[in-house]
Amino acid sequence: MSRSVVSPMAWLAFFVVAAFYAYQYVFRAFPGVMMHDIMSDFHIGPVQFGDFCGIYYVAYTLFHIPVGMMIDKIGVKKVIPLGIVLVAIGYIPLVFSHVWWMVLLGRALGGIGSAASVLGAFKIIRDHFPENKFAFLVGVFVTMGLIAGMLTGRPLLVPMLSFGWKRILLYMAILGCILAACAFFCLAAVSRSVKTNIKQIDEGAKNNGGGGLDDFKLIVGNGVGVFVCILGGLMVGPLEGFADAWGIEFVRAIYSFSMQEASIVPTAIFLGMAIGSPLIGQLTARTRAYNTIPLVCATTMCLCFLTMMYGYGSIKFLLFGFEFDTIYVLLFVMGIACGYQVAVITRVTLSCPERVAGMAGAVSNMAIMVFGYVFHKCISYMVALGGKLDNGLYSVNTMTNAIAILPCALSIAMAGFLVLLIKPKIGRNSQKGSI
Repeated sequence: MSRSVVSPMAWLAFFVVAAFYAYQYVFRAFPGVMMHDIMSDFHIGPVQFGDFCGIYYVAYTLFHIPVGMMIDKIGVKKVIPLGIVLVAIGYIPLVFSHVWWMVLLGRALGGIGSAASVLGAFKIIRDHFPENKFAFLVGVFVTMGLIAGMLTGRPLLVPMLSFGWKRILLYMAILGCILAACAFFCLAAVSRSVKTNIKQIDEGAKNNGGGGLDDFKLIVGNGVGVFVCILGGLMVGPLEGFADAWGIEFVRAIYSFSMQEASIVPTAIFLGMAIGSPLIGQLTARTRAYNTIPLVCATTMCLCFLTMMYGYGSIKFLLFGFEFDTIYVLLFVMGIACGYQVAVITRVTLSCPERVAGMAGAVSNMAIMVFGYVFHKCISYMVALGGKLDNGLYSVNTMTNAIAILPCALSIAMAGFLVLLIKPKIGRNSQKGSI
């Protein structure tokens, strides 16, 4: 069967895996709205909570390549359902256990399973869809995940207050088991219908030459690519560290917002990123400004943080007859700037030979993701140094000093991309488009 003719079952498989990506995004981001419940129930401090949030990113990164190899070897039919089950299992210790190391193990298992969502989607798109649909389908895939991320704010808080946070997590685990069963049967049907086509595609891939380990060495030996990955990682804090955990607490401390008001933080950021990712992707493709676009995004996010940290987010204004706080606009704009990852990953792939472009994209994604753990760890240590909770909230100074890590990291990234922009020879590797 030619990939120019897309089977309805292929579309079904794509949306099943996209649903998995959305499901794991909720697992990634839910701790922010349940921070105090988790800390109180397990008698832990901010450092341990930072470990809980961050270990997801460590597991996701370490098992990125092994999971990819499993998908190539035994197929998405088995790996995707297994990944969903691992994420579902990740909820269980929070519901039934009071042993902290088991909770951390569950979080790590969820990170391992989550790696299968992205890699499985790439495999399905590559095997079952025309090549010219790749960028569009990846955009749809990412947008579905971000929409799910939006649900981890106020939409998750409302049922949590009504039914209790543990019951909500139990329901999420049950939902995961149902989704795993659906994925298994759908992907099995797709696998049978296009088995011949997949075999031909895989044979063609083998004939391209090169080996997995050799390709990996080639990528990590590319100084420009590694440098850009580090800069991209320094910019991920607003998404991995702020939106998924500490943002709600920051807004509550600085602006004395209620939990319901502060829970808009992840919703606003993920909404902005859902809009910003495709826009920045199109802008990158048209302008080839692989250094300028991340520089502008880093500057934008840094200015947004400084504005919020100095209390200017409480200014109110009218829009279409509704009253808004400036902070919601700042969070939304910050979310748009979080779409910088499209430009960074493209920049990394262009700095490597074409035959390893796919692996270069995966490695750059891994490198960016691992900084999520770094930011969670640093912020949690700063919060712990600030002292204990006061009336259920951390002090303004504590949260300001902790979140100050993010604009500092963004400033370093700005300097790095400015160097690449001013001295294009540093960032040129037989490729045009170094602006």
